[in-house]
Amino acid sequence: MTQNEQIITEYLRLYAPLWGLCRWVYEPVKIAGFEIPPSVTIMTSPVITHRDPRRFEQADEFRPERWAEEFRSQLPQFACFPFGGEASQCIGEGIAWMEMKIVSASLCQRWRFRFDRRRKARMLPRTTLLPKGGMPGTVERRPESRRRGQQQLKGSRSACTSVVVRKCVRVHDLLVSTVTSYLAQIVTAD
Repeated sequence: MTQNEQIITEYLRLYAPLWGLCRWVYEPVKIAGFEIPPSVTIMTSPVITHRDPRRFEQADEFRPERWAEEFRSQLPQFACFPFGGEASQCIGEGIAWMEMKIVSASLCQRWRFRFDRRRKARMLPRTTLLPKGGMPGTVERRPESRRRGQQQLKGSRSACTSVVVRKCVRVHDLLVSTVTSYLAQIVTAD
């Protein structure tokens, strides 16, 4: 798993876009010692499950390095399920991963994202989980990307990033919101 994938995975663990999943019970079932009768709706929340301290040390902390292969191989199924699972698996997961990796790599090449740690981001549960009022932080153009961009694009503005962002907004604006939110949490070390 690349560093970019670890960062995306950790962000999705902490802020799964789909914060609640409901299922209708068709026949009696026993879950963790509880009898669930038919015709009942049960709900689970990835946001709560993903912060289980039995599975994730320092569960409320943003720690992308936790996603080393050894850790991933020891996690039980559904300890982390930002895209659902089994019959309820999101059919767009593959394209969402592709877009998140491309957009985040493109944006990080040209922009520096600084999260304001003095202000806590508050999440707003709608159909998906969104940052209320945006993410507190700043975005700065990397000086080295300005020079590179002018040479590569012969003086035009960062057309590549603009095209990528515009296409992603049209295709999947929730994804761009998610990627931008997780990037805002990264404090670059340079």
